Amino acid sequence: MPKFLAWRSRRHVPADLPVSDLPTFIYTSYTGPRFSRDVRGRVWEGATVTNVALQIAFHMGFQQ
Repeated sequence: MPKFLAWRSRRHVPADLPVSDLPTFIYTSYTGPRFSRDVRGRVWEGATVTNVALQIAFHMGFQQ
């Protein structure tokens, strides 16, 4: 299962994790508001994990 973490949380990821267990880091921001259609750039947090999850799902191609 893919794991996503904010880049600023990288210090909490053990350095000896196998590559297959590494999360995908995303750059999150509180500036906005703006819905990001491409999470390879900045993702607006909107003060809720649900908002970030919706943006990631959209980027991955989910429509419903």
